[in-house]
Amino acid sequence: MEPSSVNINNQAKVWQNLYGDLSKQKSEKPSFKVGDKVRISEWKGRFEKGYENNWSRAEVLNLWYAYPWGYAKDQLGVREFKIEGRWEVGLAEIICPQTWYNVNVKNNIFGFDLGDGKLIARKIPPGSYETVPDILKAMVLLSHEGKITFKFNANNKRVEIKTEKNTKVVLQGGLWDFLGFQPHVVEGVEESSFVTDPQSAFPVFYMYSDIVQPVVVGHVEAPLLRVVRISGKDGDVVGAHYNRPHYTPVIRQSFRTIEIKLRLNSGSLVPIERGKVIIVLHFRMRQIL
Repeated sequence: MEPSSVNINNQAKVWQNLYGDLSKQKSEKPSFKVGDKVRISEWKGRFEKGYENNWSRAEVLNLWYAYPWGYAKDQLGVREFKIEGRWEVGLAEIICPQTWYNVNVKNNIFGFDLGDGKLIARKIPPGSYETVPDILKAMVLLSHEGKITFKFNANNKRVEIKTEKNTKVVLQGGLWDFLGFQPHVVEGVEESSFVTDPQSAFPVFYMYSDIVQPVVVGHVEAPLLRVVRISGKDGDVVGAHYNRPHYTPVIRQSFRTIEIKLRLNSGSLVPIERGKVIIVLHFRMRQIL
């Protein structure tokens, strides 16, 4: 009988033809019980004994009488991920949208005095500024005319700030870093000491995880998984792939979730405005040398 010819009227007969009369068969005990740790073949999709590279660990969550016995599994990572022995983990791949603002509410402030002794604070609009001239353009006000000028030298990649008599510019709050200055008060004519870089706040990311063994980072210990460098333009989907991951010891034997944090040099979280971050981790047994 073809599968397409099975219907509600003959399904009982088809069942009996396939499995026989269940009332005359001897009762069987299930091979596994609830709570057993088993392996399931990813390819075949059923429980078996033994071990192969493409098998994943699982736990028998429930079972019901069928012919043969039916099992409901709880795959690791869904309910609780349990590992035995000494393991280590490494970052294999990260994909994320470059939707962070290099100028945000934490680094967009500078001050100026137009000669009347009143210090005025100015906030430039948060956003993704691709060039230094874009940042300088956002800093200019009509009240600056004839008193304060900002100039970008494309040859040496430095910024020149010029203030007239009794006027000054106060650089602070991280904005000075984009312009190549140290935080201080500019009076007269001054050129930045360092090359300007609108992406200076995002040279690298520091990836931390709550499942790895803390390591020494500077003068402290932190659960650092990897230092990641990603570059691109605003709106791009950027990423990094590691064929040979750097492995870090895993300190937990079981977990339901893995917490990952991406931080900047300053310690602040990477301010991703929109989109999803995809992270691929690779686990392996600890290598004994």
